[in-house]
Amino acid sequence: MKKQYILIIGALLILGGLVFFLPTAQAPEPQSVTSTSTPTSLPTPPTFTHTFKKGTHTLIGTLTLPTPCYQVAESVEIDDTATPEQVTVAITTSTDDGLCVQVIDERLVEVSFDASADAVITATLNGKPLTITEDNG
Repeated sequence: MKKQYILIIGALLILGGLVFFLPTAQAPEPQSVTSTSTPTSLPTPPTFTHTFKKGTHTLIGTLTLPTPCYQVAESVEIDDTATPEQVTVAITTSTDDGLCVQVIDERLVEVSFDASADAVITATLNGKPLTITEDNG
């Protein structure tokens, strides 16, 4: 009789241990969601490619953004009182203060404008100079 009680108590202890440890071992890990904030700087500054066709200049480049929640805005200022024209392209990034999945976002940016072929073009990303390479092809 004593042997039966010992076996029953042992089986209950094993069953209790399985019930206690198994659910926590199989619980899925929560996905990472963080609050976004504007970083002081983006990763390595991109290089934009410049083309000129039929009176239209085009700058194309890819930005690496910290999250997909970032917005990209472009503005073009043309000083046609100077000879040759002076063109300033400003690209800015911003984000809202909401929650956003933390994943890198590669964003293609294309800016086009009409100016003379010999216009002097400068570009900035969040106020810092961008490198522009010529696409002569």
